[in-house]
Amino acid sequence: MGTPPHVLLVDDDDDFRTLCARILREQGYRVSQLGDGDQLIAHLEGKGAPDLIVTDLMMPGRTGWAALGDLRRDTRYASVPVVVMTSRDDEDFRQMARTRGAQAYVLKPVGPRELIDVVREALAAAAQPADPRWRDR
Repeated sequence: MGTPPHVLLVDDDDDFRTLCARILREQGYRVSQLGDGDQLIAHLEGKGAPDLIVTDLMMPGRTGWAALGDLRRDTRYASVPVVVMTSRDDEDFRQMARTRGAQAYVLKPVGPRELIDVVREALAAAAQPADPRWRDR
């Protein structure tokens, strides 16, 4: 049996992030938790790319938007799938996330089943680069 996929959760809401991490760990994923985009970039520089990044957009410091842009410009991380989780139910935000290379846009609060499903789908889509899929939830 191989190593389980590694998911980076990036959100400034400690309680929400911890709950999401618990849900994903119960499904067998390896999970790292970070509080903002600055921590995300530092983590990547020190530990390398995960299998998936799940990030909030609106955070203090480097936002999810800024981090997503940094990821897509860096060839080491450009292919890492990113799921955006936000409380902003806004069509402009959805379109910007898609344009900037996010694989999915998920509205908070997200339920356990939806979180599990979107993580599985993003990882499966990333395994088939010829068929990238956009998920809008």
